[in-house]
Amino acid sequence: ENGYVDFRRAGGKSKQAEAKRFLGALNRKTMQLQKAILTTSELYEVADDIELRVESLIDFFESLNDAGELLKKGPGLWLVQCSDYAGSQSRPSKRSRSGSF
Repeated sequence: ENGYVDFRRAGGKSKQAEAKRFLGALNRKTMQLQKAILTTSELYEVADDIELRVESLIDFFESLNDAGELLKKGPGLWLVQCSDYAGSQSRPSKRSRSGSF
């Protein structure tokens, strides 16, 4: 329309479609590893495996964090909300207060 082509869309895939594809791959990864908290390195590995096409991976991760899909849990740690394991790892485990140590 304005005489330029937007290459940021990565072959016509929208950010929403890429997010859905990435979250599906993350869910599979959490099932494989049997944990919902992944490291930043593991997120990069999944992105590489599916050839995710976004401008900046860390900005993409942050946008998923803002949307509540991928929660930052600390330095280099992320909770995958769509994982079956998310409920068990989203909060610290409570120890029994039975008095025995």
